[in-house]
Amino acid sequence: MKRLRWFFHLVVRSLTAQRWRMGLIFASLLVTVVLVTTLVQLSLGVKRELGSGLSLYGANLLVVPRGADLAMAFGGLSFGKVTVQDSFSEADLRAELQELGLQDDSCTVFVDTALLVRGRRVALIGMDLKAIKREAAFSHYRGGWPSATGEVLMGKALAQAFGLQPGADVQATVRGTPLTLRVSGVIEVGGPEDQALLASKAWVQKFLGATGQITRATLNVPPREEALSAIAERLASRVPALRVQVVRRIAHATERLLHKVSLLLGLITLAVLVATCISVMSTRGVIVLERHQEFGVMKAIGASRLTILKLLLAESLLVGLVAGVSGLFLGVGLSRIFSQQIFDVALGAYPHTVWIALLTGWTVAVLGSILPICKVLSRHPVALLQSEAI
Repeated sequence: MKRLRWFFHLVVRSLTAQRWRMGLIFASLLVTVVLVTTLVQLSLGVKRELGSGLSLYGANLLVVPRGADLAMAFGGLSFGKVTVQDSFSEADLRAELQELGLQDDSCTVFVDTALLVRGRRVALIGMDLKAIKREAAFSHYRGGWPSATGEVLMGKALAQAFGLQPGADVQATVRGTPLTLRVSGVIEVGGPEDQALLASKAWVQKFLGATGQITRATLNVPPREEALSAIAERLASRVPALRVQVVRRIAHATERLLHKVSLLLGLITLAVLVATCISVMSTRGVIVLERHQEFGVMKAIGASRLTILKLLLAESLLVGLVAGVSGLFLGVGLSRIFSQQIFDVALGAYPHTVWIALLTGWTVAVLGSILPICKVLSRHPVALLQSEAI
């Protein structure tokens, strides 16, 4: 215990004796830890917030049963031709999504059928109308939302073709059964929905006698470590009767953009670390040069290379620890300010950031000291005492 106390006393005394130069090393380490912590926080925040922002532009997974070809789109994005022959259970799908760890609100389900309006074949899409309000970035909307049985939203292009306005009645035929529909509103989303009728999912299911059944579903999976293609394969393997497709336009754009942002922040962090290592190495070399006689005396009275190595490394680790802890708090604070300005969201401290900040302080402090330490350990005590350059 006495030896440990004496060793700690020697480390502190060495640091205070070179307070100005050690202060310069501390300042370099502090700036580095602050920058690294801020960049890591923003990188993680960018993945979350930017990924959430991109998710507003549409789904990235499409789930359909296996069967005949049908062209599908939603929110202005074409999903291409999918195969729809049979319906499948909505409850079973949501149970499988829960098993895969996907949130229930990431799934939007549809019930598709066709009807005849004035001799023209028109698509009728049953869905949760709240999903349209939340996800469809429509620019024009007139009228109200369907609130009763038989009320529908009509696409703007279809309404113009038929010359209909909100409140008008439409005579249609579904599977040979006549039906009167009330147009509660006209909607424009910039996609195939402008040529279709949108209605409540529950009403369409009841009318078709397919309660609890759906014909397709879209998933808006947030960015995560597991690739979308892997999630699609896992879901398809659990339910062989379904086909899961990745909506390439949204999925690839999201993954590429997040990858580029992370790569850019990583390169900036690497450049900062390299520059700081060089700065610490230069300052540490000057300190060792000024203390060569001290090390010469220590070697002359019997101090081993290991003892001198422990002393110098302890100095570096102590400075790195203080810089790491201080930089952690400052970096998290700066990231909160920047994220508030950029995303209008105050980021909290991610668990990984704590270890990254501490390891950054220790690693840079030690790496910047290795070369000067190796030089002083390689010199003979006589050479050190004779004030020879290191």
